[in-house]
Amino acid sequence: STAFMTSTRSQSRKGRQPSRACKVGAGFWAYDESSPVVPRDIIFGPLKGDRATGAVIWLHGLDDTPESWAMRLEPERRRHPRWKWVHLRAPERPITCYEKMRHPAWGDFLDSGAVRVGSRDYETRDPKGWYAESVARVHRAIEALAAEGVPPSRTALVGFSQGGALAAEAALTLGARLAGWGLLAGWLTPRARAALVRSAKT
Repeated sequence: STAFMTSTRSQSRKGRQPSRACKVGAGFWAYDESSPVVPRDIIFGPLKGDRATGAVIWLHGLDDTPESWAMRLEPERRRHPRWKWVHLRAPERPITCYEKMRHPAWGDFLDSGAVRVGSRDYETRDPKGWYAESVARVHRAIEALAAEGVPPSRTALVGFSQGGALAAEAALTLGARLAGWGLLAGWLTPRARAALVRSAKT
C-alpha cells in the first residue's frame, strides 16, 4: 500500500469546524439520521454501476463532523463515480483538556496545545482505550467493505488531524494491505509507531 503524511513535529489539535448544512448533488446524499440522539455515518454509494470498484474511508478531526468533508469532497466523488465513500462519525466524549466537556473525538486530548513530538498527547498510551475502540471500528468498516466485494487492496483510508492519527494506527495494525492510507496534519500514536517499526523488520 502507499501512504502519505505531513510532518509530526507540530500538528494542530483541532479539526475543521463542522458545517451543519451540507448539500450535495441530487441522488448522492445517503445520510442516515434514524437516531434522534446520535447521527450516524455518511455513506455515498457509487454513482455509476451497481457495485463499487473501490472505496475511501474518511475520518474527520476533533470537534468536527463528516458533513463538512462530504461537501468538500463532492468533486472527488464525481471524478471517481464507481467508488464508495464512507465518512465515519466520531462519538462525543468527555475530553480532558476541555474540563470533561463532550466533543466529537476518536480519542482523548490531555493538552490544549498542538500535538508535538514528546508532548503528552504524542506519547499517551491510550489509558481509556478510546483510540483502540476507534481503530476496531475502522477495521470493521474495512471488513464490511470486503464483504460487499471491495477488498482492502481496493480501499483507501484517510484522516485529518486526530482522524489522521486514527487512520495511521488503523492502517498500520490492520494486518492487510490497503490501496493506500493518508495522514493529513496528524501524528503517529505509540501503537502506530510500534507497528511501523515491526513492519520495517519483516
